[in-house]
Parts: sequence; structure tokens; C-alpha cells
Amino acid sequence: VAEVRKAEPNAFYVKRKDRKKQIIFAGRIDRTKGIDKLLNAWKIYNSIYENQNVELVLCGTGPEEQWCKDYIKFHNLYPVIK
Repeated sequence: VAEVRKAEPNAFYVKRKDRKKQIIFAGRIDRTKGIDKLLNAWKIYNSIYENQNVELVLCGTGPEEQWCKDYIKFHNLYPVIK
């Protein structure tokens, strides 16, 4: 069971009973949707607030999917992005 709160367009905050927090992006993986800005912001957030038990979940496909995977791998964000 999870409580879902709308945070921004295409992004939701989910609070689960196990207290693990997830930020969810659901939509087309495309720079016009701001996926590049989201990943850059997440990289900065993760460098400042390490080990905060928060993860980013990306749901969707699109023309920037491979770029997205490469960015995540290059910046070693696999532990905090699913």
C-alpha cells in the first residue's frame, strides 16, 4: 500500500509503509519532457544527500531512452535510479 501525491507534471511522490521514498517519472523519455533536467537535478541531489533512502524510478520509453541509460551509467546513478 502506498500514498501517492502529485509533485510536478509527470512526477509523483510515493510514500510506502517501509518508509522508502520514491520519486517516479512516468512518461515518454524525451528531452522535451525534461528528462535531461531531471537526471541532472537528481545527480546533484544525490551528491548532496547521499544515503537518504530515496530513489528515482523512470517509467516509459522514447527516443532518448539510450541516452538516458548512458547518462545513468556514466554518472554511476544505478544504485539510486531504477
